[in-house]
Amino acid sequence: MILLIIGPSGSGKSSVVSALSGSGLLQPHPTWTDRAPRQGELDGIEHRFTTAERFNELTDSGYFIGTTERFSHHYGLARWPDRRTGVLTVVLRADLVDLFAAAAAPEPVLVYQITASRQQVIERLHERDLPDDEFRSRLDEHDSELALGTSIADRTFVNDTDLATTIATVKAAVEADFQVDEKQVA
Repeated sequence: MILLIIGPSGSGKSSVVSALSGSGLLQPHPTWTDRAPRQGELDGIEHRFTTAERFNELTDSGYFIGTTERFSHHYGLARWPDRRTGVLTVVLRADLVDLFAAAAAPEPVLVYQITASRQQVIERLHERDLPDDEFRSRLDEHDSELALGTSIADRTFVNDTDLATTIATVKAAVEADFQVDEKQVA
């Protein structure tokens, strides 16, 4: 089974996945992108960062099961790995679920949405020091991303308290939904 984590920009998706992958519960399967990492953004959780030239080479070679363009950058998802060390997890936008979930067939897919209040999202996006046009674009898409995610998510988690609480709540859900024994997780 594959876990897709969706939610508006600034909702805390990557922070939750990073924390739970550190414990061995989740195995991130990052999308590839030709954009540069933001300050503090780690390679290999939500994205693998590469050059536009390398991204095009990978696309032309058939490496990706799907690609898209967002905010003037390209994103692609590599084929699913054969070996797994936790629940295979992809962090992505709600409008990409159909594109990338179809590639999981016949493996079942579960979708978790992580949300936050609009005010919290604004604060988190300001912390990223984004260019004005990207900041506005991400904020403008907040409501539609939230609505679409709500319509397709199997579970929704609100990240308006402290991050540790959200992480613990998602961890409990993963353990229950994927029947992970506490002893299997470091």
